[in-house]
Amino acid sequence: DLDPIQFPDNVYFPGKCKPEEKFSYLEQFDICMVPFIHNKTKHHCPSKILDYMKVKKNILCTNVLGTIREFPQCVDFFSDATDFTSKAAIILREKRVPNLKLYKKHLQNRKWEKTLSKYSEILK
Repeated sequence: DLDPIQFPDNVYFPGKCKPEEKFSYLEQFDICMVPFIHNKTKHHCPSKILDYMKVKKNILCTNVLGTIREFPQCVDFFSDATDFTSKAAIILREKRVPNLKLYKKHLQNRKWEKTLSKYSEILK
């Protein structure tokens, strides 16, 4: 259980959700964020980015090298809270629509079958 936190009226934190409910929650977001902490896994590329693409949302992510390499034209990157706030405000004010063609391309390239095939080749 989480300690109660005071959120602004426009921020909701429902807690854990069932995996099958994930996309219904994500579809309600205005912006999806990946506040990934920089540590030894600086090349990490969080898989939740693909979930965010699936629901066609704008994505804000910390400057994680793996994500910068994989999704330079799909994700807006931020370096700190001020930068995040500024970029989120621009996305909302401009009612920016993400590059859905590019999202689709990334999602097609990451089908489970392709991933399984890739790892099967590595393991041979």
